Amino acid sequence: MSSPPLSEPTFTLPAEAKTVTIAELRTLTKAATKDVPVTITDSIWLKARVSADDRSGNVYKQILLQDETGGISFLVDQSSVYTDYAAGQEVYVSLKGLCVSVYGDEQQLGHPKGYLFRTPYEAFKKHVFKNRWADESLINIKDFSDFSKLSEAADANKFTLVRLTGVHFADGGKVNYAEANGYGSRNLVDAKGNTIVVRTSNFADFAATKLPVGTGVVVAILGRFNGAWQVTISNIKNVYGFDGIVPDSSGGGGGTQPAGTETTAFTETFAQSQGQFTIEDKVKDPAVSNVWQWSDKFGMKATAYDPNNKHTVESWLISPVIDLTGYQNAQLTFDHAGKYFGNVADEAILMVKDANGTWTKATIDKFPTGWDYVTATVDLTAYKGQKIQLAFVYKSSPNGVGTWELKNVKVSGAK
Repeated sequence: MSSPPLSEPTFTLPAEAKTVTIAELRTLTKAATKDVPVTITDSIWLKARVSADDRSGNVYKQILLQDETGGISFLVDQSSVYTDYAAGQEVYVSLKGLCVSVYGDEQQLGHPKGYLFRTPYEAFKKHVFKNRWADESLINIKDFSDFSKLSEAADANKFTLVRLTGVHFADGGKVNYAEANGYGSRNLVDAKGNTIVVRTSNFADFAATKLPVGTGVVVAILGRFNGAWQVTISNIKNVYGFDGIVPDSSGGGGGTQPAGTETTAFTETFAQSQGQFTIEDKVKDPAVSNVWQWSDKFGMKATAYDPNNKHTVESWLISPVIDLTGYQNAQLTFDHAGKYFGNVADEAILMVKDANGTWTKATIDKFPTGWDYVTATVDLTAYKGQKIQLAFVYKSSPNGVGTWELKNVKVSGAK
């Protein structure tokens, strides 16, 4: 007995319905903060199209919505959402009762009572209505060959599907998209030598695939975290056309890069995991369950704080090898926050390992005084031309306990 034919889903807005665009929704909820979301109380609707789904496992508990004004992440407490809401699906969203929260300085749509503002799936289905069959060809994809152009219309570009042409992976043919036990952060380079980070979960079905060699095309969601652009590939079929020819290392797609061009040697946002860093506990108090640990709210966070006891610990958060070969100078920047420190300079320490394997304490120019993040800068010019490692060392003793939060680590310089 054959199954009855499926009926194409259709939805018609109520005659009196008021609609808003994604840009208008962002304006209406601009008062949202990372601590206090804005709940939508008006009976308003959003018409949009799913631009990326969770089919590959690289988009986690969210779908991406896009209209003619921009894109936004819609948090949902469910996996395999693509079976109901696939990329290319046009939807109408009843916004009343949902909320807009903020993560990484960016607005996201969700539910005020959900864990991490993720929308419970039963509620999600009562707010989101499908119209017509999903059709990926109807997704508006923006084309870029020069990453420096991304910020020219940042609000309209963020969280939309983009096509990056004439690009190559800095480590093409050398490493996989992700580590076996964590997120991969891989540098994608345009023809002018500009770089953007490609973030890939180790749960993605293509995580163990080797990065392609040569110059080609990457279609991905353009995200932003605390002002830093990054892209997420939702489907490996969207990486194509790579010619297998290793680009000239001095430039983007061949040719010569101008002397003194600012280039990113390493970046890690800690947006979704501890990324490329490893954790090594040098001194561990048995009473402390963890020291450095990743959090989807704080990035990397180290603490031995206990309101009743003070613990002696020393934990190192260690970067992979960072290659500064060819650099004329180099600097490290990172955002950090903290509280409850005794002598902060003795408890929040940066160590640098040189080409000879020697660890040396570096000078951090700016320390936080509380939970407000500050950006620190460390001069690494003394290590130009070397392969180095970084270690963020959290120490706490009975005379001082504290918390250190860390994100957006970047090493850059001129070649």
